[in-house]
This record gives sequence, structure tokens and C-alpha cells, in this order.
Amino acid sequence: MACNLFFFPDYDEIEYVPSGSYDLLPEGQFPTISFDFGVDKYSVEDIFSVSDFEGKLEGRYSWEKRNVSFLPDEGFIPGRRYSLVFSGRFLDDKGRTYTVSKTIVFFYAAEEGSVPAITEMIPAPGSTISGESQLSFRFSVPMDDTSVAEGLDITPSIAYRHSWQEDDTLLLIFPEDEWENLTLYHITIDEDLIDSRGVPYPAESQFSFFVDDDDDAPTILYVSVAENSWAAATPFAVLSEDLNDLRYHDAIRIGFSETMDQDSVEEGFSISPNCPGTTFWIADPSAAYPDRNALVFIPEQGYTMSQEYLLEIEAEVTDKHQIPMGIDVKKTFTPNIPLLELSAIEGVAPGNSFSLTSYSSSQAQSIGSSEPSPFDYTFRFRFSRPFAQVEEKAAVQEKISIAEIFSSSGSPSPAAYSWQDDYTLTATYTNFRSSSSSEHYYLMTIAGGSSGIANNEGSFLSQSIEQLLVVPKP
Repeated sequence: MACNLFFFPDYDEIEYVPSGSYDLLPEGQFPTISFDFGVDKYSVEDIFSVSDFEGKLEGRYSWEKRNVSFLPDEGFIPGRRYSLVFSGRFLDDKGRTYTVSKTIVFFYAAEEGSVPAITEMIPAPGSTISGESQLSFRFSVPMDDTSVAEGLDITPSIAYRHSWQEDDTLLLIFPEDEWENLTLYHITIDEDLIDSRGVPYPAESQFSFFVDDDDDAPTILYVSVAENSWAAATPFAVLSEDLNDLRYHDAIRIGFSETMDQDSVEEGFSISPNCPGTTFWIADPSAAYPDRNALVFIPEQGYTMSQEYLLEIEAEVTDKHQIPMGIDVKKTFTPNIPLLELSAIEGVAPGNSFSLTSYSSSQAQSIGSSEPSPFDYTFRFRFSRPFAQVEEKAAVQEKISIAEIFSSSGSPSPAAYSWQDDYTLTATYTNFRSSSSSEHYYLMTIAGGSSGIANNEGSFLSQSIEQLLVVPKP
């Protein structure tokens, strides 16, 4: 296990507007996510975005109780196709983790008399295409065919032909022969392109695509540790080329030498022993070719400390031309998750203090009090790794127990907890007993292993710790 608390999120408590792909978002409304539970707003905003065919939109988030809406800086364009993306991990108001991967394609409501706008481009800007591929531009209103020659420019220059479909709203462009291989093309559309009413295209737009028609087998450029964040300037930026540097929640990013058949790669990708998680593709049109599309893996809860994993990509995975990679790629790694250690157990009592850095279930540590029996005793536990969240601290407290042995006077129970800092727990237990006739023995247990004490960085005690305690005869 990679987590010390059992929690099963109910994703039915999350609702979206629009609710389904290809829905129409009415004019004046905004993409909205609603929660039936309290959430950490910053973690929600980190993974909530809206994009069109040109990429992510700039905007702000507006909260009303448990509902968050995305308001674009420049407004939505009527008739345009957009994507609501809510993908990654967020926290509820109790610090518990939810993992989501939701994409909803929608159209913003068209309005009469609107200026012409591109609502969709296939392939998307920044894509890699073959030499025979066609380009398609969908407009929000019928366009004037005669204005294409003046209003659309392709560089480097190439002979092409075009046609209109769907009542002059869908423009198709074909090369007369083929697009030049290994060439980056730029398309500019400006105000010389007009619609059927004579209304000009409102502002110059530029798009690019790369032509790759080679028959080389694809290869893997890198398998790297990546930052697990959409919010970074470069989403899922490479942090290290050594998978042994992976931290608990880090992503894995895989780059390829060719534009890949995404389904085949996802089917041929595995991590064993099984590490539940999400795979998806990110596009970076500004990256140096061919690192424009990369496969990203995000662990659902986190990797397991000290576990050796095997990452495999099968030889059968293919690029977009169905050329197989031809060789299996295997990477073994052990995540860099520090071991959690109990640095010390200290007894805190006037005239009866102690400090242990090694522990024994057979050699008893004496404790006592000047107070009459039964009495309270306070211990301090110092750990090597932090417990930053409230729920982490609470879990630590629940995993420490003290039981009476060799007699039946009753076991001590916790009376008070406090944290000096994220590393140090002070706990007071009540009902320790002393008598003039016999010693009283107690066994303290600090639960370890994957189901024992752990923090949100994935660190846990490698095994349970037991310490024998004795209250001697006065």
C-alpha cells in the first residue's frame, strides 16, 4: 500500500457544465465544476483549464460556494469548439486526494450577426502530418470562396487547391502534389478573408504544422522523471533522466522520435508490479521537433517506498504510419522515497526521564512517577520525516499503542496529544500502575510496514517497533 488511510472517493459528487461532450454552452454561461463536498480551491484550479484549437485560454476562476467557473479573459467566440479539461489530482477540505481525468468537448452558442471565426482546425495547430494530408478549417458562418486567395497564405510557398463543404463553412486544403517532407509550414489567415456577407475575419491568425513522411522505425528519446503539474510554465517538465530519482507523486514522461499511434502505445505500456495510475498525452507545439507529443503517467496514489518497479514498452507499439518500434524497452527503477525512521523515544517526567534510540521487546525501559497509582506518563516520539497535514498526524497517533502484559490491571489509554513540530509527537497515556508486590510490564507498539505509520510523501516505517516498559516496585 502507498497510503496509510483507506479512502474511496465518490466521483459522482462532481458535476460539470456542460455535462457531456458536444453539448452547447448557452451564451452568457461559463464552464463550471460543482462539488458536493468541500475542496482545496488552489488544487482544483491547478488542474482545471479550457482550451480551443489554439491551446489553453487565459482567464480567471470564479467561486460561488462549492462551484467554480472559468471566465476567459477575451470571452468565448460563438460557434467555436472548446474543451473543458479537469485532469490530475486535487484535495478536498480534509486533505484527501482525488484523481480525475475528465475532458468535455463543447461548443459556445452561436449568435446572429457574429463576425467570422474559426471554430475547429484539423489537424490541430502544431501537429505532425503526412505528405498527403488535407487541412480543414471550420468557420462559424458561411464564407466567401473568392477571398481565399487573398486572405489565406501558406509559407513556404506551395501549390495547393481548396474546396468548400457544409454550406461554405468547412474549408478543405490539399497540396497539388505533396507537402514537402520534414518541412515546417505556417498558415496565416487575415482580414482579407471575408464571409458571405462581406464581414472580414477579425484579426490575423497564424498556425503551423510539420510534415514527416519518413519510414524509420520509431524510437524512444527518453524515459524521464517529470514534474506532476499542469500549472507549471512547461507542464510536466522533465526533472531527471534517472527514474530512480522519482518521488512519491512524480510523473513519468516518455518522448518518442516519431508521432505515435497513441492507442498502441497505451496498450503496450506497463509498470509492474501494478502501479495504478493515469496515462495521457500532452502536446507542446513550441518544443523542438519531434518532442511535441509525449506520453505521461501519473500514479493514482503514489509509488511504494523501496519497491523495485519494471517499466516496459512493447516492441509492437507503432507510430502514426503503423511502423512498429521493433524492440522491447525495459527500465527498472526504485523510487527515491526516504525511509521513515523513529529517531528516538523519550520519557518526559520529573525525575524519571529517558531517551532511547534503539528499541527492544525484551529489555525493559523503567518508567515511574511520584504520583500515586494509577498515574499518567508522557512520551515524546521523534521521527526522521515530517507529517505536515492534520490527517497524517492523526494517523500517527492511532498507530501507537501500549498494552499491559503479564497481569490484568488494564492497559494504558491515550489522554492527550500535541505536536512540537511536524517531526515530533508528544503523547500522554493514563492508567499506568505500580504496586509494592510486583512489577508491572507494558509493551509499546509503533506500527510499521506499508499499513503502518506513513506520511504523504510515501515514507513509512519499514517494520513495527516494540519497546518493553516496566514500572518497578517502589
